[in-house]
Amino acid sequence: MKKTNKALWSVLFLALGVSLYHFVTRKVEKKKILIYGAGVIGSFLAHVLCQEGHDVSILARGKRYEQLKKDGLITKDYVTNIVHQDHPTILKEIGDEKYDIVFAVMQYTQIANVLHALARIHTPRIVLVGNNLDAHRMQEYVMQNGGSEKQIYFGFQVTAGSRETSYTNLISLGKGCMYIGSLGSSVSQNDKDFISNLSFCFRFKWIANMDNYLKHHLDLILPIMYIAYRYGCDLKKATKEDIQLLLDSAQEIKEAWVQKGVSVEPKEEVEFYEPGFKRDVLFKKMLELVFHTKIGELIISHHCRHALIEMRALDESFWEMMKGVSLMKTKLLRSKMPSWEELEKCDLYKSNGC
Repeated sequence: MKKTNKALWSVLFLALGVSLYHFVTRKVEKKKILIYGAGVIGSFLAHVLCQEGHDVSILARGKRYEQLKKDGLITKDYVTNIVHQDHPTILKEIGDEKYDIVFAVMQYTQIANVLHALARIHTPRIVLVGNNLDAHRMQEYVMQNGGSEKQIYFGFQVTAGSRETSYTNLISLGKGCMYIGSLGSSVSQNDKDFISNLSFCFRFKWIANMDNYLKHHLDLILPIMYIAYRYGCDLKKATKEDIQLLLDSAQEIKEAWVQKGVSVEPKEEVEFYEPGFKRDVLFKKMLELVFHTKIGELIISHHCRHALIEMRALDESFWEMMKGVSLMKTKLLRSKMPSWEELEKCDLYKSNGC
């Protein structure tokens, strides 16, 4: 019996050693990738893919192009203070190059202006990354103008930060994560494997219907935005009553979407909207912590200050979709912030870069 146990342990340790060897010596198959947009999100994604050894190109314009061309892509991890310098190819215009995949990473109001250019790129896969309430129309436009052979996906990257003078300050959950998927149609296993294997560290989490995900993403984004603009993006001024109203508003918006046939994606997030321990204790405490630390500045305030046009477009599109729905708590929260016209006149929001 002892000899049997010893042999069994030997086999287990051997298997563990082989697995560890393959993990340490693993190699990602090199792909040719275009990142269309060089803001915070695009910079993080480009950094991750460069670190994996891919042939990465970034399309940038103006001063950002000049900076990247001169210094390369410099990113700094907010938590660890580790600075990375990558050297992707920096482009000012799209040529006739062929890419294995293109990630278009920009604000909601900006991406609509580049759909024609995206449709012309030689690639079998395009991922539109970011807030989006017009996903179906955008997909239809790209496919009609770029050929039906293109597979269009939508993504939302869980990353935030700020663009500093000489580098991009980044904060992310672990090594980074992107929710990704189609608008409800089936995704080939080949494409799932292709995208998921672009990185061993950065996670691609597949969602069955990204249109549902992007709509329900507003459940929290809008109430948080209303509070941010109410206090001039100084979230430390938010009270416990504000946060409670935020949670009630998020639940109200979630229920309104569900009544319109938009189910929550991913489904496990439902419990964060319903009254109970996870929402009223854990999630509430997390929001209070975020609002009163530098993290809130990086993941909320910075974006609200520099994406006023996008935030207004999302807000107006949302209320257009919700015509005839009461949403009393959400309207109350919204009424406490200045009007969009007042915000646009404020110097705090004059910079609208991504």
